[in-house]
Amino acid sequence: MFDTAAAYAFAKLRFPGRDLIFFLFLMTLMVPFQVNLIPLYRIMVEIHRVVPFLGEDTYFGLIAPSAIQVLGIFLMRQYLRSIPDEMLESARIDGASEMRILRSIIFPLAVPAMATLAIVTFLTAWNDFLWPLIVTSSDNMRTLQPGLALLARKNTVNWGQTMAGVVVAAGPLILVFFVLQRRFIEGLTAGSVKDVG
Repeated sequence: MFDTAAAYAFAKLRFPGRDLIFFLFLMTLMVPFQVNLIPLYRIMVEIHRVVPFLGEDTYFGLIAPSAIQVLGIFLMRQYLRSIPDEMLESARIDGASEMRILRSIIFPLAVPAMATLAIVTFLTAWNDFLWPLIVTSSDNMRTLQPGLALLARKNTVNWGQTMAGVVVAAGPLILVFFVLQRRFIEGLTAGSVKDVG
């Protein structure tokens, strides 16, 4: 939802410096996540020091860094540019606010693209190893991927537990894809077929 709201601003609203800000956002895609790792961790430590239930070793620390993604904003912006401006102008003439337009027009029309983005985001978050390993210190906050890696102790690997963990790790990915498969295909093929009529 955050990516779609930001993409709506970049695709349909006019404000000074819109294209420059979007270009700067796209520039951040060239910076690898590992470069931001230490500053991001220090931010989480400071947040945890001020507000103990946020920051390091909390759900907030796991979720917040990937809640808004530049790639998601880019993908949603490209999709939202295909929505006719006339539809939004007629809603504005009828007195709809930008939040109402976003909630009542943009979100329902962008369901296929949002489903595609949800699958990609879920796959990325589910398979993320480095950030959960660094930001969590207790076993009850650790995600599945670092947990699987920690099953392998020095000089010994319990292959039975490791293979069972891999099957458990793959199950939700397959389930999410099958549930959202139709929307995923719609989102990928949106705009690829031209209606001749």
